[in-house]
Amino acid sequence: MDPVLCQYSHVCSGCDAILSSYETQKNQKIATLRNLLTSHTLPEIQFQSFGTHGLRSRLDFVFDNHNFGLYSHITRKIEDLPICLQLSDSLQLALNQFRNLKPPISKGSFRIRVSPQEEIGFWLDFSNENIKDLLQSRDYLLALQEIGHVEMGQRHKALYQKPSGELGIGQPQFHHWSETVFEHKKIPLLSTVASFTQPSHISNAWITEKIENWCETLKPQNILEFGSGIGNLTFPALAYKNSKLTALEFDGLSFQALTKNVESLGLGQRIDLRRGDYRKSTDLKLSDYDLLLLNPARNGVGELLKSDVTSDSIIYMSCYPETLALDTQHLNNLGYSLQELIIVDQFPQTTHMEVLSLFTLCKS
Repeated sequence: MDPVLCQYSHVCSGCDAILSSYETQKNQKIATLRNLLTSHTLPEIQFQSFGTHGLRSRLDFVFDNHNFGLYSHITRKIEDLPICLQLSDSLQLALNQFRNLKPPISKGSFRIRVSPQEEIGFWLDFSNENIKDLLQSRDYLLALQEIGHVEMGQRHKALYQKPSGELGIGQPQFHHWSETVFEHKKIPLLSTVASFTQPSHISNAWITEKIENWCETLKPQNILEFGSGIGNLTFPALAYKNSKLTALEFDGLSFQALTKNVESLGLGQRIDLRRGDYRKSTDLKLSDYDLLLLNPARNGVGELLKSDVTSDSIIYMSCYPETLALDTQHLNNLGYSLQELIIVDQFPQTTHMEVLSLFTLCKS
C-alpha cells in the first residue's frame, strides 16, 4: 500500500512513520522486534493488521491558545489538527463538536472517548485554577455537558449540577466506555473516561478474542493476572469454566472499576481481587498458578518474576517491546520458550507496536 496522504504529516509529531508505505512499516516493525529478541529462538512473527487508519476510539490532545492537537516536530508548538486520519468517524465528529466550543482558557490537555454505543465522554485535565474558573462561569461546561459526559482533573471527578443551579465536581462516575469478551460474547466494561484502555474498539476485540481462545486451549486451573486494569483481559482469561483468577492492580480508580465489573458479572467466586504494587514485592506463591497473564506498563513486571515461577504457560502483552525483550531473557533462563509472537498493529503510521506473546515451560 502507498503512504497515507495526510495534510499535516510534514509538521505533526503523532505519526512518525506515515511517510513510509504500510508494507514498509510492517517490515520495519517485524525487523525491530526480531532484532530485540535476536538472542532467542523465535517462532514466526505474526502481524495482525486492522487497516492503515481510522481505528482510534479515544484521543489525547493538547489545547494551547485556540490550537487543538499535538506538538509540531518543527516548531515544538501545538499544531492545530481539525482532522486526524487516525480517528474513527464517530470520534472525529466528537472532536469537531469539542473544537466548536472553544474552551475559555489558554492551555490544557484533554481526552475524548467514544463508547461502542457511540456515547461521548470528555476528560479535561486542566489546572485546578482553570477548573474553578470554568465552574463559576458555567456556560462552557453546560454546553459541553449537552454533548457528553464530562470529568475533570487527575482524580477524574464528574461534573454535576447542584439544585441551586451551580456546577460542581464530585466522585468519579463509571460508565460503559469499552467492552471485552466473556464466554464468546461481548460484554461492556465500566470505567472513567480517563481510565486506561486499548486505543481502538476494533483491535481490542481481536486481542480479547485471542486471549480467550488461548485460555480455552490451555485450560488453566489457577491464573495470576498482573496489571488487570478494569478487567479487559481478566474476563476472556476465564474461558475455561473451571479456572479461577487472582487479579493484581495498583491504580485505585482502575481497581474500583474492576471490582464493579466483577460484581456485575457475578464472578466474585472465581476472581480474587488484590490491590498493591506487585512490581516491588509479592507475598504470592507463584508456583500455585499454572498460567501467568502479564500486561505491565512500559517498566515491566519488576520483581514479580524473581520468585518461584513454574507456571505451565505465560501470556505476556506489552506496548514496549524493549521491556518484553528483557523479561524474555529472564524467562528463557527459567526454561520458558516462545510459542507465539504477534505484533498487533493498533498504531498504524507510527513506529509504536503492541506485542502479544505466549510462552510455555520446557519440562525435562
